[in-house]
Amino acid sequence: MTDELIWPEHMVSRDDMRAWLSTVLPGHPRIAAEVTPLRVKRWGATGVFVADGVPVVGKHTQPALYPGGPAVHRFVQDVAPHAVAPLLAAQDGPGWQRTAFGLVEGPTAEARGPASRVEVALALAAIQVAAADRSAPGLPVYHLPDLVDDLIADVRAVDYQDPSLAARLFAAAETLHAYAEDLVAAVPVSVDHCDMNETNAIIPDHGPVVILDWEEATLGCPLLSLSRLLQDAADWQDKITEAYAQGWQPWGDVRALIERANVVAPVKSAHEARAYARALAWPAPYANHERQTARMLTLALDRLDALTESRY
Repeated sequence: MTDELIWPEHMVSRDDMRAWLSTVLPGHPRIAAEVTPLRVKRWGATGVFVADGVPVVGKHTQPALYPGGPAVHRFVQDVAPHAVAPLLAAQDGPGWQRTAFGLVEGPTAEARGPASRVEVALALAAIQVAAADRSAPGLPVYHLPDLVDDLIADVRAVDYQDPSLAARLFAAAETLHAYAEDLVAAVPVSVDHCDMNETNAIIPDHGPVVILDWEEATLGCPLLSLSRLLQDAADWQDKITEAYAQGWQPWGDVRALIERANVVAPVKSAHEARAYARALAWPAPYANHERQTARMLTLALDRLDALTESRY
């Protein structure tokens, strides 16, 4: 047994990726034979290739789960070029999408420890404030109340959830919708990072924090991005939240809105997980990604209960 990642030759060969990189990168560089896989999943793989001695990150997705991903990344790169990995190339093919990025060196927030997420929260807020209410035609966008309602209706229609959890969800449906409406009314539309975990932030010894994986992001309620960063943050959650709120000060005091966003965010995550499973053509009951749905709904409802109790 080994924990070493293996490039998925059955999906896309290293030679095909090397040929593609040589074709799309400026100067048509020579791509070394070896690749260092970074991530291998059902949808494809990401790895570090070497182009004329310079490391680049190549990503192949199949199917193209996030077709608007390169456009979202370009949007964020235009807003905050210092805080994202440079997008070098992107191409869509029959049933796949490929992208190439400059490699950002440095330890991740995971390697730095939970305290480093304070810096990440500040960097995330700065990007979102800079992107708020900017014109971005053609980028993927969601309307939060509709998304919440769709998830609840989906669970009602067909599901494999524990009846007690489903009952809690249905009892909270009106409140969840109201929270979503409040957020839409009070928070400017900006970029919402769907997977702001500690491995998606690079914190160099010198220089700004760099946030990765914007391809899954969408335009919507940006405050929902914080929820993922708070998970498993132990005693640092309050400091992370405070740093994020400080970053949003140009738009006013968002602390109360963050509380509501942290309730709604796992509902959105459940909705995304189900869309992901169906895009990969998982059969029932996996088409409902029931385990992730259960985890996210439990988190959302527990947060709602805690927020309600704190007010009495």
